[in-house]
This record gives sequence, structure tokens and C-alpha cells, in this order.
Amino acid sequence: MVVGLGVGMAGLPGCADGPSVANVLPGTPTDQVAVAVSLRFENVRTFLDANGNESGNEWSQIAPILTKYHQTGNVYGVEYRAEPIAKSNAPPGMRVHDYTVRMVVANMSRLAAMHDEISATRGRTIGGQRIDFAAKNVEVMYSTPYVKPELEMSFFGRGDPGTTVSLFEPGMTTPRVQTIGSAGIWTIRLRVDPRIEHIYGYSTGADGQESYFRIHVLSRTHEALNRESFMQLRFSGN
Repeated sequence: MVVGLGVGMAGLPGCADGPSVANVLPGTPTDQVAVAVSLRFENVRTFLDANGNESGNEWSQIAPILTKYHQTGNVYGVEYRAEPIAKSNAPPGMRVHDYTVRMVVANMSRLAAMHDEISATRGRTIGGQRIDFAAKNVEVMYSTPYVKPELEMSFFGRGDPGTTVSLFEPGMTTPRVQTIGSAGIWTIRLRVDPRIEHIYGYSTGADGQESYFRIHVLSRTHEALNRESFMQLRFSGN
């Protein structure tokens, strides 16, 4: 039997049909929206002298530009990473790699500035060879935080060790289940449509006895139900 039920809520990614989006999440100026960037540089050459020693490489011109524009401590938790893959068909006197880069720039204006600096390397020479990197294709994804009308919520409470707690979202046929451990505390995380009123659940004691209840999503109040009411209301969202 679960007693002293409490409910905690975490995360508000936005509500599509709830309050105005301006009241849910404040608008972020475009120049403050960080951009995660994936780049690929093909056929990056490292030049070798007659003894097979490196005499220059094109990546030395590109890498400082990328690290300059990468935003450390970004909101995505992405660290700058450049991974070379050697190509087996390199011409004599050089090694050739393809580089894949993962990074974050502070905003689209910084991304454009980075592109301009990379383009400015065209025409430079290393080892008597001309650098000529040019962007071949661009793929951009625009996303909104208001697409999914969901809250991520944590429901928690206390009960007798060994009791199992099962929670349903309206419309769910399979509950999320947790068995209460020796500390007497349970926690279940659900993604919940904020337009519904209640979450329904039941607990099963070690003796097999079941207790039914519902939790009001906003007020966090716990209401005991009999089995008949539980079965009638569970799919209603009321």
C-alpha cells in the first residue's frame, strides 16, 4: 500500500495546444541560438618530401579556423571532434585523408563567418600545391521546441518495501512499473500530455492486495479510487 504520495515535475519542452507559446518558452533571439554543425572535408592532402617526411599539409590551414569558431561549454554538450580517415589510393608523394568534424558555433552568423574564412584559404599554396576547398552541399535542419505537447514528469512516493507501483497515462495499455526497495521510495518518469487532468495507477502489496488511485497532474493531489471507478476513468483523462 503506497502512502504519503508526492508528485514532482521536471522539464517543460512546450505545449502545442495549451497556453500561447510566448507564455511557455520565451523567444530566443536568432543571434543567441547555437548551431550544431557536422562537416566533411574530402581529399585533405599531406605532402611528403623525397625521404617520405611530411613537408606540409592542408589540414594545418583548416583546423585553426574550426577550433576558433567552436563554442566550448555549449548547450548541447558537444565537444569539438575531428576524425581523419586515410584513403588508400593516394598519389605518390602524399597522404590523403577525409575528415569528419563535429562542433558547435554560437549562431548562424558565426557559421557564415567560418565559411568565409575557410573559403579564403583557396589559392594558398602548400608544398607547391594549391589549396582549393569549396563547399559542395549544405543540409540545414530547422526545429521548433513547441512540436510535442508533452511534459516530462517524475512521480514519486513512499510505501512498504516489496510493493509494486504501476502508473498509466490515459490511453496506455501497459503501465510503467517499479518495485519499492528497502528505502521505501519509488520514482517513475513519464512523458505526459499537459492537457490531461489525471494520471492513474495502482499499487500491489506483497500480500497481493491492490489499491487504486489517481494523481491530478497540476495540483499533485492523490485520490483513492475503487476498482470500478479506476477501470471506468483510466482511459478518459478526467
